[in-house]
Amino acid sequence: MKTGAEAKDVCWNVSQPPKIPSQNDAQEGSSFSLHLFRRALKETLASFQKLLLEDTRNLHIEVLRRFHMQEMEMSSAVSSFSAKPS
Repeated sequence: MKTGAEAKDVCWNVSQPPKIPSQNDAQEGSSFSLHLFRRALKETLASFQKLLLEDTRNLHIEVLRRFHMQEMEMSSAVSSFSAKPS
């Protein structure tokens, strides 16, 4: 059997619900996590964009180089055909 003091302690423990994080606490934590995620995503996408632009530039340079080589070969072939006596 419990004494009056013990019963009072039990009553106080039961009547005080555990502290539940408020919505503001959850939003602040969520906002921080979201901000951190967005920042990491931006950095990753920025580096990917830089690599993609560099690859695209290199591809354009290669296409121009090959086009120029083909142009020189065609010019040489046309010159050789026009120089032959008929």
